[in-house]
Amino acid sequence: MLVVYLVLTPLGMLIWNSLKNTPPGVPGTLTFANFTKAYADPALYPLVRNSLVFASGSTLFAFFFAFMMAWLVERTNTPLRNLAYVMAVVATIIPGMIASIAWIMLLHPRIGLINLALIKTLGLSQSPLDIHSMYGMVFVAGLRQVPVMFLLLAGALRSMDPSLEESSATCGSGNSATMLRITFPLMIPASAAALIYSFINAIESFEIPALIGMPVKIYVFSTKIYLAMHQSPPDYGVAAALGTTVLALTAVGTLYYLRILKKSERYVTVTGKGYRPRPIDLGRWKYFGTVFLFSFLALDIILPMLALIWASLLPFYQVPSIKAIESISLASYASAWRYPGVLNAVKNSLFLAICSGCITMMLAAVISWIVIRSRIPGRKILDFLAFAPLATPSIVLGMALVFLYLSIPLPIYGTLWILLIAFVTKFMPWATRNTNAALLQIHKELEEASEVSGASWLQTFRRVLAPLLIPAFVSGFLYIFSHTIRDVSLAILLYSPKYNLFAIVIWELWQAGTIAQVAAISVLMVILLGVVTFAGRKYLLRVSIA
Repeated sequence: MLVVYLVLTPLGMLIWNSLKNTPPGVPGTLTFANFTKAYADPALYPLVRNSLVFASGSTLFAFFFAFMMAWLVERTNTPLRNLAYVMAVVATIIPGMIASIAWIMLLHPRIGLINLALIKTLGLSQSPLDIHSMYGMVFVAGLRQVPVMFLLLAGALRSMDPSLEESSATCGSGNSATMLRITFPLMIPASAAALIYSFINAIESFEIPALIGMPVKIYVFSTKIYLAMHQSPPDYGVAAALGTTVLALTAVGTLYYLRILKKSERYVTVTGKGYRPRPIDLGRWKYFGTVFLFSFLALDIILPMLALIWASLLPFYQVPSIKAIESISLASYASAWRYPGVLNAVKNSLFLAICSGCITMMLAAVISWIVIRSRIPGRKILDFLAFAPLATPSIVLGMALVFLYLSIPLPIYGTLWILLIAFVTKFMPWATRNTNAALLQIHKELEEASEVSGASWLQTFRRVLAPLLIPAFVSGFLYIFSHTIRDVSLAILLYSPKYNLFAIVIWELWQAGTIAQVAAISVLMVILLGVVTFAGRKYLLRVSIA
């Protein structure tokens, strides 16, 4: 019942409000007027086009980078290729909002450091690059999608039997022909998973379109929903209609992904016959592979972080020079903490990150046990419901919760509790996939031995299963913790001034134009996420060895 409440009630309330003519909590009659108003708006078609171009473009951009990186790392003898894993982990630490801010500092047509350097070097009359464009949105969003997509593809390439590629080479095919005709077709399930996951993330993305697109009136679904909810008075009906449309779009992508997984047996290549992983010799081209890998390192990590650190050390944003170097100080870090509510926002974010991580992982462990171990009727439906929020864009889920808790007499709207419910619901799919995989690796005889010894189900779960699930629990907790700290798209419609969050403070400071303070707090957030991530991974390594 808890999962049904968390998943179906907000979505039901979203659909209900899209079909009535009054605000949330006010009785009304059924109507299609909201959809008519939304779909008859001439701005809808540019909105759909922008959303699809943004999602498709960033997904394809990320797939090219990620597939090439994964192939170079897992199938070739490229020097320093193992560094790509470290790069991918480090890149996931940098939130999308902070990456967007950094690239605005680098490619803004007036103050962007790269543009100013090109103008000075090439003697140009105007900036050659403009981050505030669809190309800029696709570029930044694509870079943000590369690390996760790389990790998904690298695992599949690592477990693929290379004998088929060797046979292709024996028949005279070159590396490019072998990759196109053998490697890529065998990677269809993993590639489809990565592409659909990236597309859904891009569709629901808010920070990048809001920071880069909204200033020049390039709107996508997420930013249009945000504006509809923040106008005066809010247009709840149109926002709900647009949210329902986005939900349907992402649901189709998720169902297509599940359909592909059912046919994954076609692509099995590792059997009991002589599995021999062997890297492909690229000859002289292997050094170009290293350059390609390090180009991602420069674009996604080095340049953005250098821009943030530079901006955080200056009283105001300026081009590197002797005069600028003389004005370097840590004053921005000190002044950032004096911004009203910063310390309270940090406390709120840490509370939410810790609580949502623990509650979600505990709930996921119970759901996984019911789905995998029990014979309770309806367990497959429970598994589907636990997975369903993956298809719900963050800003749509946030809007659905606004509608729900404005309509029912439960005083949690505008408090941390509604944010906690939102984060638990959002991360439940990832947590259950994690605990499902871990529980499948634990033989049932351990539980049976505990039951024969007289232990109750709760004692067996606490003393037998829970200790064995610690690696999965910690891994899931780290993921949820880091994404809760950085999230803007889910919290932007749910927070209140009294219960502000760390990421929202950065958003507010950027809107106020305080670049130095934004850069300082952004650097501190990246350091916090880095320390927690690497401490957690070190603990996981120690637990695995033990």
